[in-house]
Amino acid sequence: MTDKTNGPHRETDKHCLCDEVAQDLTQDRGALLNAVAAEVAQPLNLIAMNREFLQLHLSHSTGSFSREQVAQALAGIDCATVRLNRLVQNCLDLLACRENQKQPQFIPVDLGALLQELCADGAEIRRMCRVELQVDAPANTLLVMTDRTMAERILLNLLSNALRACAGGDTVTVTLRTGTDGGEICIADNGCGVPADFARQAFEPNVPAWYPNREQFLGGARLGLQLCGAYCRLLGWQPEMQPLLQGTRVRLHIPQGALAGDVHFVFHSAAEAARQSMQTRAAVRMELRCVPGLERLE
Repeated sequence: MTDKTNGPHRETDKHCLCDEVAQDLTQDRGALLNAVAAEVAQPLNLIAMNREFLQLHLSHSTGSFSREQVAQALAGIDCATVRLNRLVQNCLDLLACRENQKQPQFIPVDLGALLQELCADGAEIRRMCRVELQVDAPANTLLVMTDRTMAERILLNLLSNALRACAGGDTVTVTLRTGTDGGEICIADNGCGVPADFARQAFEPNVPAWYPNREQFLGGARLGLQLCGAYCRLLGWQPEMQPLLQGTRVRLHIPQGALAGDVHFVFHSAAEAARQSMQTRAAVRMELRCVPGLERLE
């Protein structure tokens, strides 16, 4: 005997599910627009302030300010431009993830070598903002099947967040470990720290932004952490933020199934290796130049 109501019920359920998804996407877009509006204010204010300064300087035939002051104003505009470009890229990538338009391209990636490349500016960071960057990630230590660009963006975002939380004399530590259940990357700092409630939800979508009561921490509106969470879900990584007695630690667990197994070597032509190195350097420069004190990083 056939239940004739099955078809209509299934159709109704399908419509309800579609409505639910559409409502979620609408809420996501609304939250994203609010976050963008909050984050875009700082660089726009910086551009406006420096534009007025340069206009005042040019209104006098001999100029009103020194070459150093003018150079500083131009650098401020350049820094604001970098921050806006980063914001737009994070926003577009996050939308693409939420609407299933962005999928990872899995290839063997040496995470030890990648971390060394991303943290290569330790001496400049120490010189420019007096923060010590310690890296315990020897090259050729962990080969995983992952999307290199997504992994790069996750690690760079977490590194820049840790540096933003620090003041002169603080330390950021990056470690890479392997074990029987996979691999683990830890990025820890002894900076201003985060509340436990925020840490528990840090990588979930649509968690309200949290701004620490500290002038130097010019964090954004959490778009970067949301993007990290979206990328981790696509890659199968498991992120966890832990408040410390002083500072914060983020752990990225990489499951055993993501390890590359018997693949030991990744060959690239000289041209391909050079292109990849240039892309990574551009990504490092864009991300770290948004950190206060590193605006002139080359």
